[in-house]
Amino acid sequence: FISWLSHDDLYRLDKLERQVELYEKYGLNVEDVAISSCSDVIDSNGNKVFYPRKRKSGLLSHKKAYEYLLFNKCFNGCGLLIPKSMFLKAGFFNEDLRFVLDWNLWLKFTIGGMSVYIDDRVLVSNRRHSAQVTVKQKELHKKEAEHTINELFDITKTNSDAFYLKQLYYFCYSTGRGNALLIKNELNKRGVKTSLFKKFCLKTKIQIRKFLKNVYHKLK
Repeated sequence: FISWLSHDDLYRLDKLERQVELYEKYGLNVEDVAISSCSDVIDSNGNKVFYPRKRKSGLLSHKKAYEYLLFNKCFNGCGLLIPKSMFLKAGFFNEDLRFVLDWNLWLKFTIGGMSVYIDDRVLVSNRRHSAQVTVKQKELHKKEAEHTINELFDITKTNSDAFYLKQLYYFCYSTGRGNALLIKNELNKRGVKTSLFKKFCLKTKIQIRKFLKNVYHKLK
């Protein structure tokens, strides 16, 4: 297994022990199932910071995990316990990326067949402070996200299962990205139809989430 801890974050002392127990308790496949534990947020002094979270739990198939990464949020890197076999099968981090290197790789892992068991226990504390890359260099996010989408397009357009390409299109359409038309053309070539209703629902959901996030930050 691979377990990653950023230098400014914290593990609970029994983090790894409790995650390994889940493999034994639920008979999870140690070759293609990752464990994702929840986290809380602390400031530079180690004090807890309130951050609204909706916690999900249970096993997500690789396809459901792919959708979750696109339409909900990225799995917390420090909260994951990942089978080493997934790195050997699907590759490693793109070290040129600073902002979305985890999101980039987790998406590739799910396309490669990685399911994720989400544990709702808090086993990690993520620190938030002004010196972080994610705070100081937010302009990188859009550029790196576009790079990831282009990579996923190259991977999914040659995949015999059109599911991944179709979900990528829904993501680009609902978030207003320019890649949507290019992906739609590829789907048309393959004779894959998309749902207008699903596009509307996803776009509405993302707009509502963005609105609520802006309200939260203003109130904060």
